[in-house]
Amino acid sequence: DGVDVVVTHAPPVGCKCAADSNGRDHGDPELWDVLRDAPPRLVLAGHIHRAPVRWARWSQMDGSTLVLVPSNDEESDVPAHWVLDIDGKLAVHSDGTQVEWP
Repeated sequence: DGVDVVVTHAPPVGCKCAADSNGRDHGDPELWDVLRDAPPRLVLAGHIHRAPVRWARWSQMDGSTLVLVPSNDEESDVPAHWVLDIDGKLAVHSDGTQVEWP
């Protein structure tokens, strides 16, 4: 109860940021079974290597959870990543994308 941030290997199955660039869903099919009664505000996942979508608001309950996936860019000198401003509730991706969470 009361968990704000969960760090996982893969995002939840069915979340749009769980799919790779070919549309194959690499999400964890059991993640929301564990979190159903108390969904976190933020899920940090790292499994998807070529995710065309790097973030999504999603949960089976009410869509209140923000899921972040860094993806990767093999041409970049800097690995893809998210920088979190916890006080400002802002996530900034290394590509410049900015997302706020509740």
